[in-house]
Amino acid sequence: MPRIDDDLLNCVIYLYPSEQDAVAGTAAGGSGVLGGVEVGNGDGSKGNPHRLFVVTNKHVRATGNLFARLNTKNGEVSVVDLASERWFDHPDGDDLTVCPINLQPEVHKVHFITEARWVDKAFMTDMDIGLGEDVFSVGRVIGVDGKSLNTPTVRFGNIAQLPLSAIEADGKQQDCFLVEMRSLPGFSGSPVFVEVAKYVHFPGSDKFKLAKYGGIRIVAANILLGLDFCHVTRSEKVIEKNNPDNPNGATSFYINTNSGIAGVIPAWKIDDILVRTEFRQQIEEAKALVKAEDSQAVI
Repeated sequence: MPRIDDDLLNCVIYLYPSEQDAVAGTAAGGSGVLGGVEVGNGDGSKGNPHRLFVVTNKHVRATGNLFARLNTKNGEVSVVDLASERWFDHPDGDDLTVCPINLQPEVHKVHFITEARWVDKAFMTDMDIGLGEDVFSVGRVIGVDGKSLNTPTVRFGNIAQLPLSAIEADGKQQDCFLVEMRSLPGFSGSPVFVEVAKYVHFPGSDKFKLAKYGGIRIVAANILLGLDFCHVTRSEKVIEKNNPDNPNGATSFYINTNSGIAGVIPAWKIDDILVRTEFRQQIEEAKALVKAEDSQAVI
């Protein structure tokens, strides 16, 4: 896998249960990713503005992690209180929620992912994205996530199963990718990117499949595959060793272990929130405001 674009480290925010925890970086919370919807046409004095929002898992918000921490351009951290903001949950109950966020581009060191940079089903088909594709996630590893600054960790893996059927997580059914990439507490809500590659044809070959499997692979872009929301666990029996009263070692105790497979909610689920909830009204209002400001600038 080639070097990761540094900008992708700045699309991740950390979520904490209080402002004090966020400033000190002391309490375990979750991750989130910054998204943006274009609200200008690029023709006016405002350039090409976007309405920014945080995307994370509903279970991260439900446990009270409502304070976002992100880095600033002067090397410090900034905490944004999202407790008083309106959160928009996925309309079908998926473990996904969105919250508008107001940031200052001259202050905050941020990078946001637009609709053009996350996958939908048509894109999956057109680009022949499937099992084995290289993916990576950017998020928090609790304990090494940075105290004075957000210091995200990048984890790597491959698509292991497509979202053809729902899996059960926390008692709920969820459509998701399965990714061979260990998920840990703190990574909930972190973005998972898939490499989209182009292939250089060998002379005399103009077949896509031949180029793919016999040509030179060049990574064209990293596209948001979805959000990490769980790690698939398996039940393992506890074995007791060196006990003469129990020579076989078998006990009646079981523990859940991390299988090394993460559940990733498809990025196209974000569209459901943008289109089918009241957040759409906020987007339309932002578009109207930008249009009015551009009209005044032209006059």
